[in-house]
Amino acid sequence: MVNREKLRYGGSSSGDAIYAVEDVFGISLRHETEELVTVGDLYELVLRKFKPAKKEGCLRSLMFYKFRRALIDVWGIQRERIRPNVLLETLIPLEDRRQQWIKLGTTLAMPLPSLRFDGPIGSTIDGLVYGGAIGFVAGIVGLWQRQLWGAAASIFGLGSLMVGGLALNLQETSDRAVRLPHGYETVGRAVEQIVSWNYADLVKRTGVWSKQEILLALKMLLQEIFLVDYEEISLDSKFIDFPGFD
Repeated sequence: MVNREKLRYGGSSSGDAIYAVEDVFGISLRHETEELVTVGDLYELVLRKFKPAKKEGCLRSLMFYKFRRALIDVWGIQRERIRPNVLLETLIPLEDRRQQWIKLGTTLAMPLPSLRFDGPIGSTIDGLVYGGAIGFVAGIVGLWQRQLWGAAASIFGLGSLMVGGLALNLQETSDRAVRLPHGYETVGRAVEQIVSWNYADLVKRTGVWSKQEILLALKMLLQEIFLVDYEEISLDSKFIDFPGFD
């Protein structure tokens, strides 16, 4: 019988989490996820599998300096204005923002998430995607429990996801999308996002890594997949307590 408290390949969000961890850290977790009940279990497994033959250090510090240099090169921002706690929105002008944002990713030599629509349109898209995901998962659970509402909830959730997906595709190519991505509110948060989603690649480039940043990267991944604030995630957090876990 499947233990539904554990992270596993068979679940929708569980599988997404495992694949994301494998991709970010460049490791394989197959046949080793049977006992992953808490975030701490996953963290310890990643530490065992991720074995860079390099020195321990702070990737975030190195990335901050690289990010600051890129902001200066792309927008000509004064160096002293770029500090970790400064809102990125106050540094980056709206004019031609989308093209310049693409140039920023090219300058950093790593992918950046697309800009988003602002105002009610952006909020509606977020609602469709997140609400659709929750509705679809709830519907599947309802079907598994043989509840009549399960089919309706899963169909509604899937429809919302499809509409939201089409809107996201339009957002990626529209010059009207000028809102910064989730998690890029400040310079420091942007650096954390970049490090977390490109961890293995950055370790290969710089030869620097740390256990604290591995944990932060895991929290960032889990935040995106399970829609829970990464600051509320601890080593004792159980996957079954996350919204949308299956």
